[in-house]
Amino acid sequence: MVNTTLATHFDWAPFRRHTVGFDNVFELMDRFLDGQSVNNNYPPYNIYKNGESKYSIELAIAGFGEDEVEVKYADNTLTITGNKEEKGDTDVLHRGIANRNFTRTFNIADDVIVNSGSLKNGVLSIELEKIIPDEKKERVIKIKS
Repeated sequence: MVNTTLATHFDWAPFRRHTVGFDNVFELMDRFLDGQSVNNNYPPYNIYKNGESKYSIELAIAGFGEDEVEVKYADNTLTITGNKEEKGDTDVLHRGIANRNFTRTFNIADDVIVNSGSLKNGVLSIELEKIIPDEKKERVIKIKS
């Protein structure tokens, strides 16, 4: 559990003095500390780093079909939503596979793009890649006299 006293009184000023253009990072941290972006544990997920510039996110969504899952990407936010219609199964004696609706969001860095998604054997996989533009790659700056 996050200590909300710390969250509402944390001063980011010492960190802001040494950074330029990272305002959104501090806003994300404030939201996290305030508990606004804390999700429940459903569905469970893994995040992998595959080499230097590729990532993948896997969500365990057993029982959901392709037509019941929606993946959206906008404003550096990846949102995955699952909507399962309620069925009047009165013959079910035990339901251990969760079929509840969900929304899971991930904040994606500016230089990461979402390449593709696939659903196989109850696991939704989203493939991402970090693209570093030429202007952000390391280079030597000539000093003029």
